[in-house]
Amino acid sequence: MTTYLNLSPGPVDFQSFVDGEHEGRMIPHYATAFAELHRRVVERLRTLIAAPACSEVVVAAASGTGAIEMLLLNALQPEDRVLIVANGFFGDRLYRMAQRLRLRPSAIEMAWDAPIDVARVLEVIGSRAFRGTKAVVAVHLETSTGIVNDIAPIGRALRDTGALFLVDAVSSVGPHLVEMCDWAIDGLATVSYKGLLAPPGIGILGLSEKYCRMMAEVAPRSYYLDLKKMVALAREHTTSTTVATNALLILDRVLGAILAEGRKPYSERCGTIACAIRQHLVGLGYRIYGRMGYSNGVTALVLPATAGAIDGKAELERRYGLLVGGGLGQLQGQVIRVAHYGNVSVDDIVGATVAFRSLLEQRL
Repeated sequence: MTTYLNLSPGPVDFQSFVDGEHEGRMIPHYATAFAELHRRVVERLRTLIAAPACSEVVVAAASGTGAIEMLLLNALQPEDRVLIVANGFFGDRLYRMAQRLRLRPSAIEMAWDAPIDVARVLEVIGSRAFRGTKAVVAVHLETSTGIVNDIAPIGRALRDTGALFLVDAVSSVGPHLVEMCDWAIDGLATVSYKGLLAPPGIGILGLSEKYCRMMAEVAPRSYYLDLKKMVALAREHTTSTTVATNALLILDRVLGAILAEGRKPYSERCGTIACAIRQHLVGLGYRIYGRMGYSNGVTALVLPATAGAIDGKAELERRYGLLVGGGLGQLQGQVIRVAHYGNVSVDDIVGATVAFRSLLEQRL
């Protein structure tokens, strides 16, 4: 029986990338050695997300929420119209964030159990009512449901318009191929502590030339979240504030390993792990939430009716030491969310299967 296993949607375990020789040593963000580390991490990130040469890649002291807020804050102004595409908890949260920043959001709300309806989004983008909209915002991998969205056609439809395409890629970078250039993404936000297998503390942003042009016309509304300042300092291979250097050191090692394996092979390996976990758990009687669009990074599982009103997340942690995610929003208390990034082993899958089987057996 497993006594500790972290299959939560993040933060993830990263012990396999810890270098004992350097553990506990720190590099200040104004040191020469930090500049070389920063340069290498940024170039590896640029390759991983297939960012255009003219784009900017920024690492910042932020969570995923902070990185997304930076995208909304720095190129948009109060009363700017934005279109939110939502098919899950984090899509809905984008709408609330836009409201808090005094933007004028409208939403295309879709069912949570399937990928976004791209044709419907393109119809709205092509309509007269869309004129004057400054940005379209969407989630690539909806972490609350484990469903991945086909966002490429949206970005391509916006490429030659005045509207930005901003993407929450917090859970998708790594487990899924992300093509910032080909998909015409103007602002991309992700993090160190999910599919990139590093410690928390690093928010990652990819900014297109189009985004930077619009940002140049907007007066800064935050001192700490000022992306203009971050971009200027990133060009000098430093940061505007102290970042989690320990996380950056491990992120550098992870990126080196992923790129050595290859972006596509790494993504495919995450997909193989995902299929194996889902096959085992479906065999026990669990059901995968959603009708299609299952992701390589996260799966939401519906408890069988025999489980009754059990709090599956709490029971798995208390009895078996298995850390998973619970349901969010309208799925609270209804699903268990399991992550399967590239650090999951065969032994982990076996341990999780034993715990999930025991969870059901105690309710029979």
